[in-house]
Amino acid sequence: MDSGRDLASPGRRAGGGADRDVVGWKGRTPQRPGTCRPKNTGRLHMKRWMLPLSVMALCVSVCACCAETKKPDVKSAAAQPEEKGCEGAKTVMDAAALVRQVRQSEQWIHNVKSFYVRLEGQWTITPESIARQLAELKKQFPDAKFDPKQIGGLSPRTTDETELAFDANRVAYSRISYEREHLRQFWDGSSYMIHRKSLINDQESCLFDKSLFSDSGFGHIDIMANISWLRSGRHRFWWNTPVEGEHRASYGRPEDFVLIGQEKFRGIDCYVLAMTRRIQKIMFVGVNDHLLHGLQRFTSPPSWDKVMAPSLLQLARDFGGKLDNANQWRKWLDSLPPDKQIQVQKEFWRRLRPLFYPSTEYWLLDYREVAPGCWFPMKQGKFLYSRLESGKMDLDSRRDLRAVEVRVDKPLKDEFFRLEISDGALILDLRQDAPISYKYKKDMSEKEWGQILAKAHKRHAEKQKEQQFQDELIGKPAPAFPRKGRWLNSQPLTWGDLKGKVVILDFWSESCGPCRNDFPHMAGLHKNRRETGITVIGVHTPASKTDGIEKVMKQYDMQYPVYIDVPGGGAVKSWGQMFSQCGVRRLPYAMVIDQKGCVAAHGQLTEVSAKAHKLARARKSERAGSRQAPSIKSAAQPVRSQPAPDVDPDAWAILERLEEAGEKYATLRAELDYQVDSRMTGEKEARTGEVAYQRKTEKQPAKYRVLFETLRLDEGPRMIRKVDYIFDGRFVIRDNYKIKTRTKGEVPPKDAKDALKIGKGPFPVPFGQKAEEVIQYLQPTTRKPDEKDPANTDYLKLVPRKGHKKDVNFVLLEMWVDRKTNLPIKIKSRDNSKNITTVIFKNIQTQSKIDPKIFNKDKPAGFELIVEPLK
Repeated sequence: MDSGRDLASPGRRAGGGADRDVVGWKGRTPQRPGTCRPKNTGRLHMKRWMLPLSVMALCVSVCACCAETKKPDVKSAAAQPEEKGCEGAKTVMDAAALVRQVRQSEQWIHNVKSFYVRLEGQWTITPESIARQLAELKKQFPDAKFDPKQIGGLSPRTTDETELAFDANRVAYSRISYEREHLRQFWDGSSYMIHRKSLINDQESCLFDKSLFSDSGFGHIDIMANISWLRSGRHRFWWNTPVEGEHRASYGRPEDFVLIGQEKFRGIDCYVLAMTRRIQKIMFVGVNDHLLHGLQRFTSPPSWDKVMAPSLLQLARDFGGKLDNANQWRKWLDSLPPDKQIQVQKEFWRRLRPLFYPSTEYWLLDYREVAPGCWFPMKQGKFLYSRLESGKMDLDSRRDLRAVEVRVDKPLKDEFFRLEISDGALILDLRQDAPISYKYKKDMSEKEWGQILAKAHKRHAEKQKEQQFQDELIGKPAPAFPRKGRWLNSQPLTWGDLKGKVVILDFWSESCGPCRNDFPHMAGLHKNRRETGITVIGVHTPASKTDGIEKVMKQYDMQYPVYIDVPGGGAVKSWGQMFSQCGVRRLPYAMVIDQKGCVAAHGQLTEVSAKAHKLARARKSERAGSRQAPSIKSAAQPVRSQPAPDVDPDAWAILERLEEAGEKYATLRAELDYQVDSRMTGEKEARTGEVAYQRKTEKQPAKYRVLFETLRLDEGPRMIRKVDYIFDGRFVIRDNYKIKTRTKGEVPPKDAKDALKIGKGPFPVPFGQKAEEVIQYLQPTTRKPDEKDPANTDYLKLVPRKGHKKDVNFVLLEMWVDRKTNLPIKIKSRDNSKNITTVIFKNIQTQSKIDPKIFNKDKPAGFELIVEPLK
């Protein structure tokens, strides 16, 4: 791939080096440690930097002499003894050390008091991309005409100006697209605002919210993602601290990279570092400055079996491996000695790199020292690619950015955080329990404002009623299809006909543009219904002509059954009887019906499809289990002190002790240390807190509470990060004090019995579970005590049995059980992504009195309530 491809000006390569015509810029080009640099004497403008050539030459020669006398130590952390075969390199650099240096070079952004940058930008869209987007729009809106000025993806070239600014209390983002709109976003830790003003028709809108983590806010989308910098590793800022479960694998650990050679990237001599796990990614690191100058991401070709698999098998054979298929590649590679792995990975990228398709490319050029030790790339950009129907990737667009002003640790102008709203602007305020929408008026009277509030509270009450209606459908039989409705692609169906199948009902209308985004996915589910185990049925609004509906169905190859609803009302005003029975009053919308014919989930298709797949997998497992030989439970019912045939008697004894502990202790309290080690990134997340547990009784379900007080990320300082988890037997509640939100999800009644089961429930209790139930899906083993074990404990290991691996949320669970209390004091688990979670219990108190109120805590004042399906 030509990394220097220039979309804006074909045939011209973007060069590296310093760009001396930057407006209003003070800075220096990067040099390695130990070289001589002139002292920073203040802010210089390029127009004033006019020295005679002889004086400039003298300065260069003096600096060269100084650099010669202060050479950096050649035995740096990244340098290793010379090795033959490194393409053009005199010494072999340590890949992991280079990655650490690159990531360290970006860390200054977290140590400054304030930062501001203004960039001039340009988007260039390829003609092929414009044609694809226009065709897609024509599909959704056949009779509409589209103005390229109003739809950015249809303009071949657009220019804009972007500003980013933040300090310890505020963050702001502004982008003026000169052809379309001015967008501004602000966040001050308690209030979020996004403002848009069209430059075409002067339409203006403004949204206010009290949380970044709702659908309207920045959320996990960092404003720094609007530029190409900060791509080497994961960055956390005060306004976007990640929450639990964030995907980290795309960055990789330093040890996951291998140096595959040297080459020029946009005119700069660079080390080429390839990531060796999961993500196909290459970083280009400057030979002279050890700064990141480029990053390329790749995707595999669609015909993997024909293109990639044979190459992998041949590569393994060349290194003495005997693989039956390409799926064994990773296991074989991990079995090799480290030095052999590096050799194989180098050869892997040499042979297979031309076979990968590019998906994204970033470039970072013309680094300047914007403050002592703070290097920022003044020229940035990226290529974006789109996957075609053939599976191949095609260049979609190009983004160019040029920094014209950068300020570090300078007071930010208050004007940048102020906004003038024009009369008539559409306002949506989500900072109250009842969302408020209105047209802005500068001199609004109290009466007018009262009317706006009254309407908002009325709409909010109706929405809550709608939500309650839909939530009450969960677990109940699905509403029947009205008999007078029409069916397309099928004879009339009933839930009796569909018994035993997992069904997605997709509610749509031919006039709904956003609905059409779901059609390809639904059509794909129908075509692969035997593999997925999911049946698809469309539900269309009434009062539409059949010809128009069939035209859309033919256009999107919708071969699955479609039911056309009949007019009528119901519990909720809607478009038809089936819509009303299901409480649907917005499109697109979807509902999942389980194999028993009961409602299992409702919401947007992207929200509910995961539930459908989970139900379908469970259905397949049940069928597979019914065809297998009798289980341990059916073969021999184990009793106390009599283990099952394939269970180690010593392991069985520990399971019985854990079962007895659950019967003995009605309550439990303990302090805990909790740590997650990410296998892919090498990062650590450590928390401290306490746990309280109350056993199930005849009158009430078991209850659980975990309160985390502190958080420590990697080797950083320990911070106060209070997060409170409560399970009251029905709901799982999480109070996040950092972002002031309460998230509430209900455990489905059919899953409530498994809520505390090891490996299955959201709050697994590692004791009290019947031993005979544990061995149905887990295989227990033990070993002799080890000197590294906690004192006076016995070791127990649990792994999923064959046929149950998909039903259990870990691949390995280890427990160290105290011999006196028969309670685990240390638990260690490994999930499918090889992340390791360790929990240590301290100061365990049993049979202590627990106030029931701790499991029924009111929502803290000022917290936003988010009700969502339990994940």
